[in-house]
Amino acid sequence: MRKPNGYGSIKKLSGNRRRPFVFVITKDGKQKAMGYFCSQVKAEIYAADFNKKNNKILHGHEIIFSELFYRWLPFYIDKHQPSKSTINSYHNSYKHCLSLHEMPLKKLSITTYRTL
Repeated sequence: MRKPNGYGSIKKLSGNRRRPFVFVITKDGKQKAMGYFCSQVKAEIYAADFNKKNNKILHGHEIIFSELFYRWLPFYIDKHQPSKSTINSYHNSYKHCLSLHEMPLKKLSITTYRTL
């Protein structure tokens, strides 16, 4: 069975090695080895535990519009360093979308916003 996107992968390294299986994840466009293992089963168990610990969105949890905004804004400010007026514009635009604040993202579409 296939694994979901962003889950990481397990590879078997060539040659005669004590720990031939490696669990790798992609970070910043590069693959990073997270651990080496004697068997594929141990690598699968490690991958499951790693993803359980590092997954920030819980399984079955529907992210809402306001949660996305408050997660996105600090990330965007750190990465792009916009001016104060731009940040104020983002906050004002967010306030205009008051009816969308508690709506799950899966239910949002262009037609939803036009009908408000």
